[in-house]
Amino acid sequence: MSQLVNKSFLNSVFVQDAINDFIKIDNVIVGETPEFGYDTKINDDIGQLLQNCLNDGNIVAILYNWNDKIAYTKRGFNLSVSSDSKQVAGFTTFIVKNRISQNNLNYFNTFVAPVQTPIQTPIIYDPTKPRVNEFVRINGTSIELNGRSFPPVGWNAFFMGLVQETMAYPSHAQITEVFEAARKMKATVIRSHTLGFSAENTMTLLNKDNKFNDAAWDIIDFAYTEAKRCSIKLIIVLCDPYEYYHGSLKTFCVPFGIPKDQFFTHPTPRAEFKKYITNYVNHINKYSKKAIKDSIEVAFFELGNELGNIRPDAGSTAIPTRDWIQDITSHLKSVAPNHLILNGSDECLGGPISQDFSVENIDCYSSHFYWQDWNRIKRDAANSQNVNRPYIIGEYDSKWDETWYKTIESIPNFRGGLIWSIYPHQDGNRNKLRVIHGDGFDIWYDNQSDDNTKKLLLLTNHFRRMQKLPEVKKLNF
Repeated sequence: MSQLVNKSFLNSVFVQDAINDFIKIDNVIVGETPEFGYDTKINDDIGQLLQNCLNDGNIVAILYNWNDKIAYTKRGFNLSVSSDSKQVAGFTTFIVKNRISQNNLNYFNTFVAPVQTPIQTPIIYDPTKPRVNEFVRINGTSIELNGRSFPPVGWNAFFMGLVQETMAYPSHAQITEVFEAARKMKATVIRSHTLGFSAENTMTLLNKDNKFNDAAWDIIDFAYTEAKRCSIKLIIVLCDPYEYYHGSLKTFCVPFGIPKDQFFTHPTPRAEFKKYITNYVNHINKYSKKAIKDSIEVAFFELGNELGNIRPDAGSTAIPTRDWIQDITSHLKSVAPNHLILNGSDECLGGPISQDFSVENIDCYSSHFYWQDWNRIKRDAANSQNVNRPYIIGEYDSKWDETWYKTIESIPNFRGGLIWSIYPHQDGNRNKLRVIHGDGFDIWYDNQSDDNTKKLLLLTNHFRRMQKLPEVKKLNF
């Protein structure tokens, strides 16, 4: 097989590996047709892994993911089938030279042309260098990053700016734990309420006097830097109608003698909210020294959490008007023009008051599901597609099985979704006690229970399918 060295394939070049039994090619994977299957092997020492694979005569190719240090072994490949090989950044395919089939050899000899001046750039995993280096964009109903499809898949971690159970800020270690879990599980986004809004308390981002609390910024700034380090994007929720621990819309109303249910109609709270948005996006991160409006970490600014869900017992009694949505989105685009806007309406999405689908500045639509209302999911996805916008599910029940995942993946214009919700451990250590929220939807990145581990594996493979990555049979904790 030495005749393959220095020949190009899928815009990469075959080279001789340091281990003479192997040739290799970067950013290409093979053996993707189902007949060849795969096994998963975890090993940081690629040299030792290759030597081990030589002892298994059934292994023909090893697809190594440098980012996750995971190898997928293949029993063969068939390059005469177009779907059998593809370009995937971050992988190197190692091929055992004396195990390649004659059919593949004939294919190579016939179709693979030599290159005159091959340039080989080694893939070296650097955990301090982010792979995500641009703002998220939309292209019609597609969500893209760096010119490639970007499915927003991940989870809600609402506690990251303020923990309800302690009314204190989470530790840096707990923030790191959640982002590292997202990186390892191939999530792409995390949605958080308190990274974008908290009010009415001495520990919240807006204190009782409606002034920014400098102490609250540290953990928010740190979360942004961890997001960038782990190549995870953020969905930042800008307000909340519910009377929960992190404050509500009344912070923009009550101090001015205005009833909370007039938040969407009275000019004063609207002006206060716009001022809040301006000050938030112009905040300079103490770690990155960048303003939030210039931070690539943000995938979407979400107008608010479940705006328009009528829940009098939780303090939500009003629906956003089309005029309010139009005005706030226009303002947000003016102060943070590089970022996308996610609508905040949920059950009222597309209704006669909010008329969300007629607002041009909304870049993506979403809704939330704690029961499997397929009619509403399909309707919302279709209505989004009708106005040439993508659709995601901003929250869904963490307890659902694989049927849920496979079904949503099949819905036209479904571009991503986020479970509710993940919680950290004490000291940010997955071997320590879990911090428990107790709403029945908690999951943790650990293998302390079979049910939790099963949920994590279901999630991981959903994330991988959405990104057209191979599934895994188990998680490497």
